[in-house]
Amino acid sequence: MFNSIHKQILSTLILVSLLNILFLGTITLVYGNNALRESTVTSARFAREAMVQTLEKDITSADKIISSLTSLIDDELDPTRIHDPDYLQFLMDSWDSHVKRLAQNHLLSHTAYIYLNPELTGRVFDIFYADQNGDALVERQSNIPLSYFREGPLPTDAKQWWFEAIDKNTSNWTRPYSWTFDNGKAIEVVSLTKAYHIDGTLFAVVGTEITYENVKRATTEMRLLDNGYAFLLNGEREPLIYPDDGTYAYFKAAFDEVVPAELSEFNYKIKNQKKHAFTQTLGNGWILGVQFTSKDFFTPGRQYILIIAGTMFLSLIQSILFAHFMSRYLSKPLLDISSLLQNSSPVSGDLSIPKTIIARQDEIGIVAKSLVIMSEDIKSHIKIINRQSSNLQFLKQFDELTGLPNETHFKKIVANSILASPETQRFIIIINIDGFRLLNGLFGVHVCNQLLTSVAERLESLKKENYQISRLSGDEFILCHQALQPVPLIVSHLQSMLGGVYHIGDETIHISVSIGISTYPAHSEDISQLIKFATIALNHCKVNKESDWSVYAPSVADLSSEQFQMLRELKEAILKDEFILNIQPQFNVNTGKIVGGEVLLRWFNKNQYVPPNIFIPLSEESKQILPIGEFVLKETIKIQRDLKSKGIHIRLAVNISVQQLTWQQIYHQLKYAMSPFGLRPEDLSLEITESTLLHANQEAREVLHALRQDGFRIEVDDFGTGYSSLSYIKKFDFDTLKLDRMFIKDYPHSDDGAIASMIVTLANKLKVNLIAEGMENVDQVNFLKESGCEIMQGYYFSRPLEVKEFVRLLEEQARDASD
Repeated sequence: MFNSIHKQILSTLILVSLLNILFLGTITLVYGNNALRESTVTSARFAREAMVQTLEKDITSADKIISSLTSLIDDELDPTRIHDPDYLQFLMDSWDSHVKRLAQNHLLSHTAYIYLNPELTGRVFDIFYADQNGDALVERQSNIPLSYFREGPLPTDAKQWWFEAIDKNTSNWTRPYSWTFDNGKAIEVVSLTKAYHIDGTLFAVVGTEITYENVKRATTEMRLLDNGYAFLLNGEREPLIYPDDGTYAYFKAAFDEVVPAELSEFNYKIKNQKKHAFTQTLGNGWILGVQFTSKDFFTPGRQYILIIAGTMFLSLIQSILFAHFMSRYLSKPLLDISSLLQNSSPVSGDLSIPKTIIARQDEIGIVAKSLVIMSEDIKSHIKIINRQSSNLQFLKQFDELTGLPNETHFKKIVANSILASPETQRFIIIINIDGFRLLNGLFGVHVCNQLLTSVAERLESLKKENYQISRLSGDEFILCHQALQPVPLIVSHLQSMLGGVYHIGDETIHISVSIGISTYPAHSEDISQLIKFATIALNHCKVNKESDWSVYAPSVADLSSEQFQMLRELKEAILKDEFILNIQPQFNVNTGKIVGGEVLLRWFNKNQYVPPNIFIPLSEESKQILPIGEFVLKETIKIQRDLKSKGIHIRLAVNISVQQLTWQQIYHQLKYAMSPFGLRPEDLSLEITESTLLHANQEAREVLHALRQDGFRIEVDDFGTGYSSLSYIKKFDFDTLKLDRMFIKDYPHSDDGAIASMIVTLANKLKVNLIAEGMENVDQVNFLKESGCEIMQGYYFSRPLEVKEFVRLLEEQARDASD
């Protein structure tokens, strides 16, 4: 319609300006108020939700501390000894590290404490860990004097953490109060405490804290319009955080009329000023809210409408008065920029727009500046993309923890090496750190990651010997090396270099490694197959324990996939609660009474029973016997604790593997696991097979001797089935021989019982106890009874029983004895 840009710009500006004024004015008048109100309400709700999430996280963290402290008392307290000062001191010493760890991990205040009721003993027992210096390191605080508890509550609320917890008899959140640390530093806190009772008697108060500063920060960091603010009330609707402006009474009167609900929104007036409040009840009963005045709804909107109207009016006038000048003013710069864009590459950074155009303050100047900025941004983003691409490329080829090539990159390196000299023989070597899972449990993931890094650093030194090195996964590394030396020499070199002592921080860790090897091209020319064969060789030496290294051979691969699968499932059996204990009673044949029991482990894998003769050898070969043995000991001690609480005193026997016979394993476990429950060493017998006894190393012998000196009974299981001489047996300290069923199972049909009778005589001569196993008929029982054997077990008397059935028999026996 218009051929000139001047007329096009003039008519377009007038028309657009008029339409904008009409449209924006209508929208603003019709929808503005509601939209502004809804926006304000949404902002208030969002602010409330954000603060709720922050506070709920803090509350949940404190609840977990309380739960952990009460669980600690539940698990380890003997309720019958709460008036024994020595026992209480022992408990507090054993709980110290647990409370310290909870305090250290509690990021809100780094505090956790247990205060025992001083009225139980007339003494104060407490553990209070806190970060008193602000360096995130907790220290144990000194004991509170006994007078503190006997003087009663203070009007300053400084003792509410103790007295309110006792009065309410449930988890109690205090009002803010000031607490002074040993170093004299005072801090304002809110405490979560809980009283712990035993049969109506106060035993202790456990607690932790949130600094009042954290609570205030959570409710004041977010801006709420011009005049809005957040507030926090406790469960009794008393202010924890509220502006000191004299308005709380008005608010409380309005809030008291609101029906209690998790979420509440209501209005009220203060001196003709309408206020809007939004509240939410937190998990601990606190009430978080935000509030603001009515004029906060509309003040920004009125200003915005005036600005828009003024701008539109000025735009209309300007468009009419200056259209002619603007058309010429705009046309030439636009044509110049267009020409530059056609002839320049913004990505390369050579976009040279004249400074006169860039200096313009109008839209053309903005466009020019934007084009320059866009060009620079594109170049900057390209640099970032290139850098990220480089990092991504690194992660695709290298292990993030150790910086070694990953398996994919290793395969490429080895493939290129083979391609360069295919006639050269090479070894593919997989190295595994022995017992790494146990190290993870002992020292933690962080220390073990540093250990892996240290191993990788030692492996890096092999590059000068033309090794290709990679981290395969977990605690496994893979190497490729030309076969220039015999395998034993290479293995010896690697084991001496990698094995031994590592100093990681304050920890000293001793490791050994197992090695699996395959050969190129003898075993395969495919690198993936060579890695698979080396893995099979490694698994072979780990399972069979014939050596700590193995070279792949077809016979090595005979270990069935079922066994490997069973190994994987065996590692998870304890976590999945697949292990249960049975107990086979041991009877005194002269009295007919149960005098003991042998604890037997049963495994139900996916509800299918797995015989012990299948999984026990496999667990010993793979060292899974260590966590399994620890599980059996802990469960047996719990059984004995329950029997003691019922007044039943009986000895239980536990089978011990040779791998458990170390100071760090069974000695440490037994030394510190029984006394907290009031158990004596005489309550537990340790069954060691004859073959274990014969092949025990020096440490195992010393551990056995120390355990027997401490009072634990040592039983030699399967006696007579090994190849021991009598002179060798006499070198060991033990209390009981167990006659294996093989010496009596065929009596009286094809066995006259001579060997069994001889073993009974031998036990009497050695002045040790004798227990006969595998009794199946009355003839066997009578024969051994006449030979002088009193204690027997077997299906003739009872099959292995579930724990509750075994306990029921003992309870019946105890009732019969009392009658």
